[in-house]
Amino acid sequence: MSAVLAVGLLVFETLTIQGTQSCPSAEEVLTQLRTFAPAATAGRAEQRVRLERIDGALDVELHADSPLSFHRRLPRLRSCAEEAMVAATIIAAWQGGSTGTLLAARLPRHRPRIAAEVDVAFVAAFAGSAFAPGAALEVRLAAPGGGPGAWLGLFGQTPRDFALGDGSASWSRSAFRAGFGYRFWPGRWRLDVRAEGLLALLYLQGSGFEKTYRHFDFDVGVGAGARAGVQLGQVRPFVALDVAGWLRPAQAWATKGDTRVTSEVPRLDVLLSAGIAVGGGSR
Repeated sequence: MSAVLAVGLLVFETLTIQGTQSCPSAEEVLTQLRTFAPAATAGRAEQRVRLERIDGALDVELHADSPLSFHRRLPRLRSCAEEAMVAATIIAAWQGGSTGTLLAARLPRHRPRIAAEVDVAFVAAFAGSAFAPGAALEVRLAAPGGGPGAWLGLFGQTPRDFALGDGSASWSRSAFRAGFGYRFWPGRWRLDVRAEGLLALLYLQGSGFEKTYRHFDFDVGVGAGARAGVQLGQVRPFVALDVAGWLRPAQAWATKGDTRVTSEVPRLDVLLSAGIAVGGGSR
């Protein structure tokens, strides 16, 4: 929504604030600016202020009766009210010819904060030619926008089969994952890259034999991946590609008479994901 307001701050002085977004709106900035009215000075005509959101930052352009007079880009703050106050402070300082004293007195103390983002995804897991569907749940902890962050999560897969002698064996891994990564493009489009450590519960079970057994074991691994998504309000659909390598060899075996047959459980997983991310401090 576009909002245009005109108010006479002093006699013979007119200020126009124009904004193309609602956070902060022109009305919010004007409300804060009224508290600075005593700092304004007369003698300026046709003063214009334009507010625009660019890549998450608030762009403030200030014009008088000449070409562009002043320009400032503000980083995203914790609330619309804080951004409105900072924008109003800059406008008042510009009107009053301030050398910066007013800005130093009025700028809020912005403390970096950690925002949590929750991701849920469908996972298609491939190990060689074997495919298994699965699901993943993750939490990303980082400052809002781009930059470094930490991931914690869980993922699981349905069992996959491989031939073993005259029968077969089923196997699957369900894992806890933790890692660090970096987010590029803190605007609408976002790209994440990351590396992680994995701790898994390995499940094995035989089938098609006179006697079959079920076995559980722990496995450890490392992984890396990339994710791309587009921010749509408070949610972000995404697609991801991850590769996981498992460090401990695991085998299934079967015996028939004096013959023993073994087969190794695959140690490399390729994971394709599609899901939704919620949170992360986006507005």
